[in-house]
Amino acid sequence: MLNAFRLGGWGMVPTMIIGVLAIGIALQYALSPKRRRRTLVGVLSLLTLAAGLLGFVTGVMATLDGSDGMPNQSALIMAGTFEALYNLSLALGLVVIGGIVTAVGVWRSGSAGGEATPAAAARSHA
Repeated sequence: MLNAFRLGGWGMVPTMIIGVLAIGIALQYALSPKRRRRTLVGVLSLLTLAAGLLGFVTGVMATLDGSDGMPNQSALIMAGTFEALYNLSLALGLVVIGGIVTAVGVWRSGSAGGEATPAAAARSHA
């Protein structure tokens, strides 16, 4: 795991920070479903994907720049692209976890709108 983080490069750090923050807000939403939290989870999930994509793109750019004119260029490009893909896999994994936790909040809210219905609120206070 740590080796994958190292191979992914600098892009792994913002992806991890934003993704963990999204999961934390998703947990808060699952415990107390409020629409604004669900919206924030959505925004942070998109930022997680964007950070992962940015890490991937810059990794591929660095790979192409560094392999220019090198012998065995195709092998270097494949290895660099493989390492850059760790950014996307981290982002996707974090978004999937956050999505599962958010789905629990939606289920607990009793409505697709994300706010507890009056009947559900009455039941929870009973």
